[in-house]
Amino acid sequence: MSLKTLQFSFFDKAFPFHLAISGGGKILRVGPRLREIAPSLNVGDDTNSCIRFIRPNGITDFTLLKKHEKQLTVLEITSIPGLKLRGELFLIEEQEEQVIMLLCLPWIQDLQQLKNFNLGLHDFPPGVDDMLMNLHLKSNEERLSRRHQKRMAVASEELEKRNRALEKELLERQRLEQTLIQSQKMQAIGQLAGGIAHDFNNILLSIDGHAQLAQIAPENLESTTRHLDRIREATRRASEITARLLSFGRRTLMSNSEIKIAAAISEAQGILSPLLGESIVLEFDIGPGAEMVYIDPAAFQQILVNLAINARDAMDHNGTIIFNFDKVMINEAAELRLGTILPGEYIRVTVRDEGVGMTESIIEQIFEPFFTTKDASQGTGLGLSTIVWILERCDGAMDVASEPGVGTTFSLFLQPCDHTNEVVSTVSQPQSGVEPGLNSKIRILVVEDEDDVRDLVHDMLRHDGYQVVVARHGEEALELIGDESIEPFNLILSDIVMPRMTGHALKKSLQEMGIDVPFALMTGYDPDRTNFSEKDSTPLLRKPFNLEELRKMLHSTLRD
Repeated sequence: MSLKTLQFSFFDKAFPFHLAISGGGKILRVGPRLREIAPSLNVGDDTNSCIRFIRPNGITDFTLLKKHEKQLTVLEITSIPGLKLRGELFLIEEQEEQVIMLLCLPWIQDLQQLKNFNLGLHDFPPGVDDMLMNLHLKSNEERLSRRHQKRMAVASEELEKRNRALEKELLERQRLEQTLIQSQKMQAIGQLAGGIAHDFNNILLSIDGHAQLAQIAPENLESTTRHLDRIREATRRASEITARLLSFGRRTLMSNSEIKIAAAISEAQGILSPLLGESIVLEFDIGPGAEMVYIDPAAFQQILVNLAINARDAMDHNGTIIFNFDKVMINEAAELRLGTILPGEYIRVTVRDEGVGMTESIIEQIFEPFFTTKDASQGTGLGLSTIVWILERCDGAMDVASEPGVGTTFSLFLQPCDHTNEVVSTVSQPQSGVEPGLNSKIRILVVEDEDDVRDLVHDMLRHDGYQVVVARHGEEALELIGDESIEPFNLILSDIVMPRMTGHALKKSLQEMGIDVPFALMTGYDPDRTNFSEKDSTPLLRKPFNLEELRKMLHSTLRD
Protein backbone atom coordinates (compact mmCIF):
# COMPACT_ATOMS: atom_id res chain seq x y z
CA MET A 1 0.00 0.00 0.00
CA SER A 2 1.40 3.32 -1.02
CA LEU A 3 1.03 6.55 0.89
CA LYS A 4 -1.28 7.74 -1.78
CA THR A 5 -3.67 4.88 -1.03
CA LEU A 6 -3.19 5.17 2.78
CA GLN A 7 -6.47 5.63 4.56
CA PHE A 8 -6.40 8.56 6.99
CA SER A 9 -9.84 7.84 8.49
CA PHE A 10 -8.26 6.47 11.65
CA PHE A 11 -6.19 9.60 12.16
CA ASP A 12 -9.21 11.80 11.41
CA LYS A 13 -11.12 10.20 14.28
CA ALA A 14 -8.35 9.66 16.77
CA PHE A 15 -6.30 12.82 16.13
CA PRO A 16 -8.56 15.40 14.43
CA PHE A 17 -5.77 18.00 14.75
CA HIS A 18 -3.08 15.91 12.95
CA LEU A 19 -0.74 17.18 10.27
CA ALA A 20 0.99 15.17 7.52
CA ILE A 21 4.11 16.64 5.94
CA SER A 22 5.57 15.17 2.75
CA GLY A 23 9.23 14.52 2.10
CA GLY A 24 9.34 17.67 0.04
CA GLY A 25 8.30 19.77 3.01
CA LYS A 26 4.75 20.35 1.78
CA ILE A 27 1.49 20.06 3.72
CA LEU A 28 0.11 16.69 2.72
CA ARG A 29 -2.83 16.32 5.06
CA VAL A 30 -4.73 18.47 7.59
CA GLY A 31 -6.98 16.97 10.28
CA PRO A 32 -10.68 17.89 10.05
CA ARG A 33 -10.88 19.97 13.25
CA LEU A 34 -7.62 21.74 12.49
CA ARG A 35 -8.97 22.55 9.05
CA GLU A 36 -12.12 24.03 10.59
CA ILE A 37 -10.32 26.41 12.90
CA ALA A 38 -7.46 27.16 10.48
CA PRO A 39 -9.05 27.26 7.00
CA SER A 40 -5.99 29.08 5.60
CA LEU A 41 -3.92 26.00 6.20
CA ASN A 42 -4.13 24.24 2.83
CA VAL A 43 -2.73 21.04 1.32
CA GLY A 44 0.33 21.79 -0.82
CA ASP A 45 1.41 24.82 1.23
CA ASP A 46 5.08 25.01 2.08
CA THR A 47 5.60 24.02 5.72
CA ASN A 48 7.99 26.87 6.53
CA SER A 49 5.51 29.49 5.29
CA CYS A 50 2.57 28.42 7.46
CA ILE A 51 4.08 26.66 10.47
CA ARG A 52 6.61 27.82 13.08
CA PHE A 53 8.23 25.16 15.19
CA ILE A 54 8.69 26.22 18.80
CA ARG A 55 10.08 22.89 19.98
CA PRO A 56 12.47 21.59 18.78
CA ASN A 57 13.69 25.04 17.85
CA GLY A 58 15.32 25.76 14.48
CA ILE A 59 13.60 23.12 12.27
CA THR A 60 13.77 24.31 8.67
CA ASP A 61 13.51 21.16 6.52
CA PHE A 62 12.24 17.58 6.39
CA THR A 63 15.60 16.09 7.27
CA LEU A 64 15.63 17.87 10.68
CA LEU A 65 12.09 16.72 11.34
CA LYS A 66 13.12 13.11 10.86
CA LYS A 67 15.96 13.52 13.34
CA HIS A 68 13.43 14.45 16.03
CA GLU A 69 11.07 11.54 15.43
CA LYS A 70 9.06 10.45 18.49
CA GLN A 71 10.00 13.64 20.35
CA LEU A 72 7.67 16.12 21.95
CA THR A 73 6.91 18.85 19.45
CA VAL A 74 5.23 22.24 19.85
CA LEU A 75 4.33 24.33 16.82
CA GLU A 76 2.31 27.45 16.08
CA ILE A 77 -0.01 28.05 13.07
CA THR A 78 1.21 31.31 11.57
CA SER A 79 -2.23 32.38 10.36
CA ILE A 80 -3.73 32.05 13.85
CA PRO A 81 -1.40 33.82 16.31
CA GLY A 82 -1.43 32.19 19.71
CA LEU A 83 -2.77 28.82 18.62
CA LYS A 84 -0.24 26.17 19.54
CA LEU A 85 -0.31 22.42 18.83
CA ARG A 86 1.47 19.88 20.97
CA GLY A 87 2.21 16.25 20.08
CA GLU A 88 4.80 13.76 18.77
CA LEU A 89 6.44 13.19 15.35
CA PHE A 90 6.11 9.85 13.60
CA LEU A 91 7.92 8.83 10.35
CA ILE A 92 6.01 6.67 7.88
CA GLU A 93 8.03 5.09 5.04
CA GLU A 94 6.89 2.84 2.15
CA GLN A 95 8.52 2.24 -1.25
CA GLU A 96 10.90 5.13 -0.75
CA GLU A 97 8.05 7.49 0.09
CA GLN A 98 8.30 9.27 3.46
CA VAL A 99 5.70 11.17 5.45
CA ILE A 100 6.04 12.85 8.84
CA MET A 101 2.84 12.60 10.87
CA LEU A 102 2.35 15.07 13.73
CA LEU A 103 -0.26 13.58 16.06
CA CYS A 104 -1.20 16.53 18.23
CA LEU A 105 -3.80 18.40 20.23
CA PRO A 106 -4.21 22.14 20.90
CA TRP A 107 -1.93 23.28 23.74
CA ILE A 108 -3.76 25.73 26.04
CA GLN A 109 -3.23 26.83 29.65
CA ASP A 110 -6.52 28.57 30.22
CA LEU A 111 -10.07 27.57 29.30
CA GLN A 112 -10.54 31.13 28.08
CA GLN A 113 -8.27 30.21 25.15
CA LEU A 114 -10.83 27.61 23.98
CA LYS A 115 -13.32 30.36 23.31
CA ASN A 116 -10.74 32.45 21.48
CA PHE A 117 -10.01 29.59 18.99
CA ASN A 118 -13.55 28.20 18.70
CA LEU A 119 -12.54 25.12 20.64
CA GLY A 120 -14.38 23.13 23.29
CA LEU A 121 -13.67 20.43 25.82
CA HIS A 122 -15.14 17.91 23.36
CA ASP A 123 -12.09 18.52 21.15
CA PHE A 124 -9.94 16.67 23.69
CA PRO A 125 -9.91 12.99 24.54
CA PRO A 126 -11.31 11.73 27.87
CA GLY A 127 -9.06 12.70 30.79
CA VAL A 128 -7.54 15.62 29.00
CA ASP A 129 -10.72 17.63 29.49
CA ASP A 130 -10.50 17.08 33.27
CA MET A 131 -6.87 18.11 33.16
CA LEU A 132 -7.81 21.31 31.33
CA MET A 133 -10.53 22.07 33.86
CA ASN A 134 -8.05 21.66 36.71
CA LEU A 135 -5.60 23.88 34.88
CA HIS A 136 -8.37 26.44 34.46
CA LEU A 137 -9.24 26.38 38.16
CA LYS A 138 -5.60 26.64 39.11
CA SER A 139 -5.14 29.52 36.69
CA ASN A 140 -8.14 31.32 38.15
CA GLU A 141 -6.81 30.80 41.65
CA GLU A 142 -3.46 32.16 40.63
CA ARG A 143 -5.12 35.11 38.90
CA LEU A 144 -7.27 35.82 41.97
CA SER A 145 -4.24 35.41 44.21
CA ARG A 146 -2.26 37.90 42.14
CA ARG A 147 -5.21 40.27 42.16
CA HIS A 148 -5.58 39.95 45.94
CA GLN A 149 -1.86 40.40 46.44
CA LYS A 150 -1.96 43.53 44.35
CA ARG A 151 -4.93 44.85 46.30
CA MET A 152 -3.24 43.97 49.58
CA ALA A 153 -0.09 45.74 48.47
CA VAL A 154 -2.12 48.83 47.62
CA ALA A 155 -4.06 48.57 50.90
CA SER A 156 -0.84 48.07 52.89
CA GLU A 157 0.72 51.09 51.28
CA GLU A 158 -2.38 53.15 52.03
CA LEU A 159 -2.48 51.83 55.60
CA GLU A 160 1.18 52.64 56.11
CA LYS A 161 0.54 56.11 54.75
CA ARG A 162 -2.38 56.60 57.13
CA ASN A 163 -0.32 55.22 60.02
CA ARG A 164 2.40 57.75 59.35
CA ALA A 165 -0.21 60.49 59.26
CA LEU A 166 -1.77 59.16 62.48
CA GLU A 167 1.62 58.98 64.23
CA LYS A 168 2.27 62.55 63.22
CA GLU A 169 -1.15 63.55 64.50
CA LEU A 170 -0.61 61.69 67.78
CA LEU A 171 2.76 63.35 68.30
CA GLU A 172 1.16 66.72 67.71
CA ARG A 173 -1.65 65.84 70.08
CA GLN A 174 0.82 64.74 72.75
CA ARG A 175 2.70 67.98 72.31
CA LEU A 176 -0.52 69.96 72.71
CA GLU A 177 -1.51 67.87 75.74
CA GLN A 178 1.86 68.48 77.36
CA THR A 179 1.46 72.18 76.67
CA LEU A 180 -2.02 72.11 78.19
CA ILE A 181 -0.84 70.13 81.22
CA GLN A 182 2.01 72.56 81.76
CA SER A 183 -0.42 75.44 81.47
CA GLN A 184 -2.76 73.80 83.97
CA LYS A 185 0.15 73.16 86.32
CA MET A 186 1.16 76.81 86.18
CA GLN A 187 -2.44 77.86 86.76
CA ALA A 188 -2.73 75.40 89.65
CA ILE A 189 0.52 76.64 91.17
CA GLY A 190 -0.79 80.18 90.90
CA GLN A 191 -4.02 79.24 92.66
CA LEU A 192 -2.13 77.29 95.28
CA ALA A 193 0.37 80.07 95.88
CA GLY A 194 -2.41 82.62 96.24
CA GLY A 195 -4.32 80.59 98.79
CA ILE A 196 -1.33 79.40 100.77
CA ALA A 197 0.33 82.82 100.80
CA HIS A 198 -2.87 84.36 102.14
CA ASP A 199 -3.18 81.77 104.91
CA PHE A 200 0.47 81.93 105.93
CA ASN A 201 0.56 85.72 105.87
CA ASN A 202 -2.32 85.75 108.35
CA ILE A 203 -0.59 83.13 110.48
CA LEU A 204 2.74 84.99 110.46
CA LEU A 205 0.92 88.23 111.32
CA SER A 206 -0.73 86.53 114.27
CA ILE A 207 2.52 84.99 115.54
CA ASP A 208 4.57 88.15 115.17
CA GLY A 209 1.87 90.41 116.59
CA HIS A 210 1.17 88.32 119.69
CA ALA A 211 4.91 87.83 120.27
CA GLN A 212 5.41 91.62 120.25
CA LEU A 213 2.48 92.17 122.62
CA ALA A 214 3.87 89.50 124.99
CA GLN A 215 7.25 91.27 125.00
CA ILE A 216 5.69 94.66 125.75
CA ALA A 217 4.23 93.63 129.09
CA PRO A 218 6.01 90.44 130.25
CA GLU A 219 5.09 91.16 133.86
CA ASN A 220 1.37 90.73 133.04
CA LEU A 221 1.23 86.91 133.31
CA GLU A 222 -2.42 86.63 132.24
CA SER A 223 -1.88 88.75 129.13
CA THR A 224 1.36 86.94 128.21
CA THR A 225 -0.31 83.56 128.59
CA ARG A 226 -3.16 84.65 126.33
CA HIS A 227 -0.70 85.86 123.66
CA LEU A 228 1.28 82.61 123.87
CA ASP A 229 -1.96 80.61 123.45
CA ARG A 230 -2.72 82.59 120.29
CA ILE A 231 0.80 81.91 118.98
CA ARG A 232 0.36 78.16 119.57
CA GLU A 233 -3.01 78.26 117.81
CA ALA A 234 -1.43 80.00 114.82
CA THR A 235 1.33 77.41 114.60
CA ARG A 236 -1.30 74.65 114.76
CA ARG A 237 -3.10 76.20 111.79
CA ALA A 238 0.18 76.38 109.86
CA SER A 239 0.84 72.71 110.69
CA GLU A 240 -2.59 71.78 109.31
CA ILE A 241 -1.86 73.56 106.04
CA THR A 242 1.44 71.73 105.53
CA ALA A 243 -0.20 68.43 106.48
CA ARG A 244 -2.89 69.06 103.87
CA LEU A 245 -0.26 69.77 101.24
CA LEU A 246 1.60 66.56 102.08
CA SER A 247 -1.64 64.58 101.93
CA PHE A 248 -2.44 66.02 98.54
CA GLY A 249 1.05 65.12 97.36
CA ARG A 250 0.22 61.45 98.06
CA ARG A 251 3.06 61.26 100.52
CA THR A 252 1.49 61.11 103.96
CA LEU A 253 1.66 57.69 105.55
CA MET A 254 -1.68 56.25 106.65
CA SER A 255 -2.20 53.58 109.25
CA ASN A 256 -5.80 52.36 109.14
CA SER A 257 -7.28 50.98 112.34
CA GLU A 258 -10.60 50.67 114.13
CA ILE A 259 -11.62 53.91 115.75
CA LYS A 260 -14.56 55.07 117.83
CA ILE A 261 -16.54 57.63 115.87
CA ALA A 262 -17.79 59.40 119.02
CA ALA A 263 -14.21 59.88 120.26
CA ALA A 264 -13.10 61.15 116.85
CA ILE A 265 -16.00 63.64 116.80
CA SER A 266 -15.16 64.82 120.31
CA GLU A 267 -11.58 65.57 119.32
CA ALA A 268 -12.58 67.09 115.96
CA GLN A 269 -14.97 69.51 117.63
CA GLY A 270 -12.03 71.05 119.43
CA ILE A 271 -10.55 71.85 116.03
CA LEU A 272 -13.80 72.77 114.30
CA SER A 273 -15.15 75.23 116.81
CA PRO A 274 -12.47 77.93 116.34
CA LEU A 275 -12.29 77.24 112.60
CA LEU A 276 -16.00 77.51 111.83
CA GLY A 277 -16.96 80.35 114.17
CA GLU A 278 -19.91 80.87 116.50
CA SER A 279 -22.45 81.35 113.67
CA ILE A 280 -22.09 77.74 112.52
CA VAL A 281 -24.11 75.06 114.33
CA LEU A 282 -22.82 71.47 114.21
CA GLU A 283 -25.15 68.52 114.68
CA PHE A 284 -23.90 64.94 115.00
CA ASP A 285 -26.10 61.84 114.89
CA ILE A 286 -24.59 58.35 115.27
CA GLY A 287 -27.00 55.56 114.35
CA PRO A 288 -27.07 51.99 115.67
CA GLY A 289 -24.16 49.87 114.46
CA ALA A 290 -22.20 52.92 113.30
CA GLU A 291 -20.19 53.44 116.46
CA MET A 292 -16.90 52.36 114.87
CA VAL A 293 -15.16 52.66 111.51
CA TYR A 294 -11.96 51.33 109.92
CA ILE A 295 -9.74 54.25 108.85
CA ASP A 296 -6.67 56.22 109.85
CA PRO A 297 -7.67 58.36 112.87
CA ALA A 298 -5.97 61.54 111.63
CA ALA A 299 -7.37 61.01 108.12
CA PHE A 300 -10.90 60.62 109.52
CA GLN A 301 -10.60 63.91 111.37
CA GLN A 302 -9.20 65.50 108.21
CA ILE A 303 -12.33 64.38 106.32
CA LEU A 304 -14.63 65.90 108.95
CA VAL A 305 -12.68 69.16 109.02
CA ASN A 306 -12.46 69.55 105.23
CA LEU A 307 -16.17 68.85 104.65
CA ALA A 308 -17.16 71.17 107.50
CA ILE A 309 -15.02 74.03 106.14
CA ASN A 310 -16.51 73.60 102.65
CA ALA A 311 -20.02 73.60 104.13
CA ARG A 312 -19.26 76.72 106.18
CA ASP A 313 -18.03 78.59 103.11
CA ALA A 314 -21.06 77.46 101.09
CA MET A 315 -23.36 78.92 103.78
CA ASP A 316 -21.41 82.19 104.03
CA HIS A 317 -20.34 81.39 107.63
CA ASN A 318 -23.92 81.13 108.93
CA GLY A 319 -26.12 78.02 109.24
CA THR A 320 -26.29 74.41 110.37
CA ILE A 321 -24.08 71.51 109.30
CA ILE A 322 -25.49 68.03 109.98
CA PHE A 323 -23.27 64.96 110.28
CA ASN A 324 -25.07 61.59 110.18
CA PHE A 325 -23.35 58.25 110.75
CA ASP A 326 -25.27 55.05 110.00
CA LYS A 327 -24.62 51.45 108.96
CA VAL A 328 -26.06 50.50 105.58
CA MET A 329 -26.21 47.36 103.45
CA ILE A 330 -25.50 47.78 99.73
CA ASN A 331 -27.11 44.98 97.68
CA GLU A 332 -25.93 45.91 94.19
CA ALA A 333 -22.74 47.47 92.89
CA ALA A 334 -23.08 51.09 91.84
CA GLU A 335 -20.96 53.82 90.28
CA LEU A 336 -20.76 56.86 92.52
CA ARG A 337 -19.35 60.28 91.79
CA LEU A 338 -16.09 59.02 93.24
CA GLY A 339 -15.40 55.32 92.98
CA THR A 340 -17.46 52.16 92.68
CA ILE A 341 -19.33 50.82 95.68
CA LEU A 342 -19.58 47.02 95.86
CA PRO A 343 -22.22 44.94 97.65
CA GLY A 344 -21.67 44.70 101.39
CA GLU A 345 -21.94 46.62 104.67
CA TYR A 346 -20.62 50.16 104.97
CA ILE A 347 -20.47 52.97 107.47
CA ARG A 348 -22.12 55.88 105.69
CA VAL A 349 -21.09 59.41 106.68
CA THR A 350 -23.57 62.00 105.43
CA VAL A 351 -22.77 65.72 105.61
CA ARG A 352 -25.57 68.18 104.78
CA ASP A 353 -25.43 71.94 104.55
CA GLU A 354 -27.91 74.74 103.77
CA GLY A 355 -25.58 76.52 101.38
CA VAL A 356 -25.81 77.89 97.85
CA GLY A 357 -25.51 74.44 96.23
CA MET A 358 -23.74 73.55 93.00
CA THR A 359 -24.57 73.12 89.34
CA GLU A 360 -23.82 69.86 87.50
CA SER A 361 -20.87 71.42 85.69
CA ILE A 362 -19.29 72.41 89.02
CA ILE A 363 -19.94 68.98 90.58
CA GLU A 364 -18.01 67.37 87.72
CA GLN A 365 -14.90 69.38 88.69
CA ILE A 366 -14.95 69.52 92.49
CA PHE A 367 -12.69 66.47 92.95
CA GLU A 368 -9.98 67.90 90.70
CA PRO A 369 -6.87 69.19 92.51
CA PHE A 370 -6.80 72.97 93.01
CA PHE A 371 -10.32 73.44 91.67
CA THR A 372 -12.23 75.89 93.81
CA THR A 373 -15.19 78.21 93.42
CA LYS A 374 -13.69 80.53 96.03
CA ASP A 375 -11.40 83.45 95.44
CA ALA A 376 -7.69 82.61 95.27
CA SER A 377 -7.25 84.28 98.63
CA GLN A 378 -9.91 82.11 100.29
CA GLY A 379 -9.15 78.56 99.18
CA THR A 380 -6.57 76.29 97.59
CA GLY A 381 -8.85 73.60 96.16
CA LEU A 382 -7.08 70.88 98.17
CA GLY A 383 -9.87 69.91 100.57
CA LEU A 384 -11.84 67.44 98.46
CA SER A 385 -8.78 66.17 96.58
CA THR A 386 -7.29 65.27 99.98
CA ILE A 387 -10.45 63.30 100.82
CA VAL A 388 -10.17 61.55 97.45
CA TRP A 389 -6.67 60.40 98.32
CA ILE A 390 -7.78 59.21 101.78
CA LEU A 391 -10.69 57.19 100.39
CA GLU A 392 -8.42 55.50 97.86
CA ARG A 393 -6.33 54.15 100.74
CA CYS A 394 -9.15 52.83 102.90
CA ASP A 395 -11.36 51.28 100.18
CA GLY A 396 -13.94 54.01 100.49
CA ALA A 397 -16.21 55.79 98.01
CA MET A 398 -18.09 59.08 97.90
CA ASP A 399 -21.20 60.54 96.30
CA VAL A 400 -22.55 64.07 96.19
CA ALA A 401 -25.99 65.56 95.54
CA SER A 402 -26.56 69.28 95.18
CA GLU A 403 -28.85 71.86 93.60
CA PRO A 404 -28.34 75.60 93.36
CA GLY A 405 -30.11 77.33 96.23
CA VAL A 406 -30.99 74.05 98.00
CA GLY A 407 -27.71 72.96 99.57
CA THR A 408 -25.29 70.06 99.24
CA THR A 409 -25.09 66.54 100.67
CA PHE A 410 -21.89 64.50 100.66
CA SER A 411 -22.20 60.76 101.32
CA LEU A 412 -19.06 58.81 102.20
CA PHE A 413 -19.02 55.02 102.39
CA LEU A 414 -16.32 53.65 104.70
CA GLN A 415 -15.39 50.14 105.81
CA PRO A 416 -17.03 48.92 109.03
CA CYS A 417 -15.10 47.24 111.84
CA ASP A 418 -14.75 43.73 113.17
CA HIS A 419 -15.48 44.25 116.85
CA THR A 420 -13.08 41.43 117.79
CA ASN A 421 -10.11 43.50 116.65
CA GLU A 422 -8.22 46.02 118.70
CA VAL A 423 -9.99 49.35 119.10
CA VAL A 424 -7.98 52.55 118.84
CA SER A 425 -9.23 55.70 120.48
CA THR A 426 -8.37 58.95 118.76
CA VAL A 427 -8.48 61.04 121.92
CA SER A 428 -4.97 61.96 123.03
CA GLN A 429 -4.15 60.76 126.49
CA PRO A 430 -2.38 63.41 128.54
CA GLN A 431 1.23 62.61 129.24
CA SER A 432 2.88 63.26 132.49
CA GLY A 433 5.18 66.23 132.64
CA VAL A 434 8.48 66.39 134.50
CA GLU A 435 9.49 63.21 136.31
CA PRO A 436 12.64 64.37 138.15
CA GLY A 437 13.42 61.05 139.78
CA LEU A 438 13.35 59.12 136.48
CA ASN A 439 14.10 61.60 133.71
CA SER A 440 17.22 63.02 135.31
CA LYS A 441 18.92 59.64 134.90
CA ILE A 442 18.13 59.39 131.18
CA ARG A 443 20.68 60.69 128.70
CA ILE A 444 19.42 61.70 125.23
CA LEU A 445 21.52 62.61 122.20
CA VAL A 446 19.76 65.07 119.86
CA VAL A 447 21.12 65.14 116.28
CA GLU A 448 19.79 68.15 114.30
CA ASP A 449 21.43 70.43 111.74
CA GLU A 450 19.02 73.39 112.17
CA ASP A 451 20.22 75.56 115.08
CA ASP A 452 16.77 76.83 116.11
CA VAL A 453 15.23 73.35 116.09
CA ARG A 454 18.20 71.83 117.90
CA ASP A 455 18.00 74.49 120.63
CA LEU A 456 14.22 74.08 120.95
CA VAL A 457 14.33 70.29 121.33
CA HIS A 458 17.21 70.69 123.82
CA ASP A 459 15.15 73.11 125.92
CA MET A 460 12.03 70.90 125.75
CA LEU A 461 13.95 67.89 127.00
CA ARG A 462 15.78 69.86 129.66
CA HIS A 463 12.41 71.19 130.82
CA ASP A 464 11.34 67.62 131.53
CA GLY A 465 14.57 66.92 133.40
CA TYR A 466 16.46 64.81 130.84
CA GLN A 467 20.22 64.97 130.39
CA VAL A 468 20.71 66.29 126.85
CA VAL A 469 23.71 66.30 124.51
CA VAL A 470 23.41 67.80 121.02
CA ALA A 471 25.16 67.12 117.70
CA ARG A 472 24.95 69.09 114.44
CA HIS A 473 25.08 66.07 112.12
CA GLY A 474 25.57 62.30 112.01
CA GLU A 475 29.37 62.32 111.93
CA GLU A 476 29.54 64.46 115.06
CA ALA A 477 27.05 62.12 116.72
CA LEU A 478 29.26 59.11 115.95
CA GLU A 479 32.24 60.90 117.47
CA LEU A 480 30.30 61.57 120.68
CA ILE A 481 29.00 58.00 120.86
CA GLY A 482 32.49 56.60 120.29
CA ASP A 483 34.08 58.88 122.93
CA GLU A 484 34.75 56.61 125.93
CA SER A 485 34.95 59.63 128.23
CA ILE A 486 31.26 60.38 127.59
CA GLU A 487 28.62 58.32 129.37
CA PRO A 488 26.46 56.10 127.13
CA PHE A 489 23.15 57.43 125.88
CA ASN A 490 19.76 55.93 126.68
CA LEU A 491 18.12 57.24 123.48
CA ILE A 492 19.13 58.95 120.23
CA LEU A 493 16.70 61.38 118.58
CA SER A 494 17.88 62.29 115.08
CA ASP A 495 16.63 64.36 112.19
CA ILE A 496 16.43 62.43 108.90
CA VAL A 497 17.58 64.89 106.24
CA MET A 498 20.98 66.35 107.25
CA PRO A 499 24.25 67.17 105.50
CA ARG A 500 27.15 64.66 105.59
CA MET A 501 25.04 61.81 107.02
CA THR A 502 21.26 61.21 107.12
CA GLY A 503 19.40 59.86 110.11
CA HIS A 504 18.92 56.52 108.34
CA ALA A 505 22.66 56.28 107.68
CA LEU A 506 23.41 57.10 111.32
CA LYS A 507 21.12 54.33 112.53
CA LYS A 508 22.70 51.85 110.10
CA SER A 509 26.20 52.82 111.22
CA LEU A 510 25.27 52.22 114.85
CA GLN A 511 23.88 48.79 113.98
CA GLU A 512 27.07 47.88 112.11
CA MET A 513 29.09 49.00 115.15
CA GLY A 514 26.99 46.72 117.36
CA ILE A 515 25.59 49.62 119.40
CA ASP A 516 22.04 48.80 120.47
CA VAL A 517 20.49 52.09 121.63
CA PRO A 518 16.79 53.07 121.29
CA PHE A 519 16.56 55.24 118.17
CA ALA A 520 13.89 57.71 117.04
CA LEU A 521 13.60 59.97 114.01
CA MET A 522 12.06 63.36 113.36
CA THR A 523 11.43 65.16 110.08
CA GLY A 524 9.54 67.97 108.44
CA TYR A 525 9.78 66.40 104.98
CA ASP A 526 7.36 64.01 103.32
CA PRO A 527 8.09 60.24 103.44
CA ASP A 528 9.15 60.10 99.77
CA ARG A 529 11.90 62.63 100.38
CA THR A 530 13.11 60.83 103.50
CA ASN A 531 12.82 57.26 102.12
CA PHE A 532 10.75 56.32 105.16
CA SER A 533 8.81 53.10 104.62
CA GLU A 534 5.56 52.08 106.25
CA LYS A 535 7.34 48.82 107.19
CA ASP A 536 9.97 50.75 109.18
CA SER A 537 9.24 50.34 112.89
CA THR A 538 11.51 53.23 113.93
CA PRO A 539 9.46 55.83 115.90
CA LEU A 540 8.89 58.92 113.77
CA LEU A 541 8.10 62.39 115.08
CA ARG A 542 6.72 64.78 112.49
CA LYS A 543 7.59 68.46 112.59
CA PRO A 544 6.14 70.68 113.82
CA PHE A 545 5.45 68.87 117.09
CA ASN A 546 4.59 70.14 120.56
CA LEU A 547 5.85 69.17 123.98
CA GLU A 548 3.06 66.64 124.58
CA GLU A 549 3.78 64.84 121.28
CA LEU A 550 7.49 64.74 122.13
CA ARG A 551 6.75 63.31 125.57
CA LYS A 552 4.45 60.66 124.13
CA MET A 553 7.07 59.51 121.63
CA LEU A 554 9.84 59.42 124.27
CA HIS A 555 7.80 57.45 126.78
CA SER A 556 6.71 54.94 124.13
CA THR A 557 10.26 54.46 122.78
CA LEU A 558 11.92 54.17 126.17
CA ARG A 559 9.22 51.79 127.42
CA ASP A 560 9.72 49.50 124.40
